[in-house]
Amino acid sequence: MHRRRTVVLDNASTHVARVFKRRREELVAIGVELFHLPPRRSERNNIERVGRSAKYEDGPAYVHATAEAVGTAADRALNRHAHVSKDQQPTSPRPLRLPGGSSRVVSSGRPVPVDDAP
Repeated sequence: MHRRRTVVLDNASTHVARVFKRRREELVAIGVELFHLPPRRSERNNIERVGRSAKYEDGPAYVHATAEAVGTAADRALNRHAHVSKDQQPTSPRPLRLPGGSSRVVSSGRPVPVDDAP
């Protein structure tokens, strides 16, 4: 059984590049949930702290890392930051879950239509 994967995207140039946009549907088709943060809200999203933690504290040398090593670093960072107090919870929109457990690309809280893949 595969673990569900959610990729959090902001407005970084690599996240909005045409080449990445062309691959969105492919990622969703293999079970990756894409979650887009609203623009200019990094101070309100805990993922910024988790990302820094994963990169600098738990992260392997990313140039030579395996996908498993990067996933382990992200899991450690998420677990360390899982005990955030209620007043520090992120205010960004939640990932969209559809009936039946399927997912769609979410952009600033609004679903972007994606063709269902087999």
